[in-house]
Amino acid sequence: MDYNFYYQKIMDDLREKIMTGEYKKGEFIPSESRLQEQYGMSRTTVRTAVQALVDEGILQIVRGKGTRVSLSALHSAPGSMFSVCEEIRARGMSVSIPKVEIVEMEASEYISGKLGIQPGEPIWRIFRLICADGEPFSQNYSFLPAKLLAGWTKEAVMEFLYQSGSSYQFLEDKLDVRIVIVNDAISAINGDDNNVHLNQKEGDAVLRIERAGYDKDNTPMEYAQIYIRGDRFTQHVTIQRK
Repeated sequence: MDYNFYYQKIMDDLREKIMTGEYKKGEFIPSESRLQEQYGMSRTTVRTAVQALVDEGILQIVRGKGTRVSLSALHSAPGSMFSVCEEIRARGMSVSIPKVEIVEMEASEYISGKLGIQPGEPIWRIFRLICADGEPFSQNYSFLPAKLLAGWTKEAVMEFLYQSGSSYQFLEDKLDVRIVIVNDAISAINGDDNNVHLNQKEGDAVLRIERAGYDKDNTPMEYAQIYIRGDRFTQHVTIQRK
């Protein structure tokens, strides 16, 4: 087996221990020498694996003390349904929603196609600025058919979102709608004035996720545009050669 296999194996094991909470946020992982003994690998192999996790934002090297769990970036793998608020909480970080805006509008031809409704039908555009540990992480736009929100006021929806942050939780708890399938189109773009809430300079990398969410009957329930700081998200892809 080649060198890449060995350090990838260490990376995968350390990542699993971190994500399952065996190594918690802020805790120091075992020293290089201890990891050498644990995995039976060379110092170079161990160091390469640890540095790769540092580069991903999972670990942080503290000079003179060691390497601790940082989780400054979120990580998603294909096959899992990525929810910003749920993932932030799962990594031991706090979620805060400093800004929520709701606008009633008519569905464009593009958005109506995503929601399976007629162009011009009334929809709600719900904007949320989501922070992780008090630092801006993403800005999310959710588009919902207005008929789905019948009986709800914008103020009541905003109050719920300020408290919970999660649009999925609102859909499930208050509208009895559960998103079970999502179709994501992910692209990297240069930040501009539309991403000013992310506290980045114009031109900095921003990850854009365009999402269509479906219920168990494969009925489109939500269309969303999610913008995430490029330095705070990693997508993992594992491919096995046949």
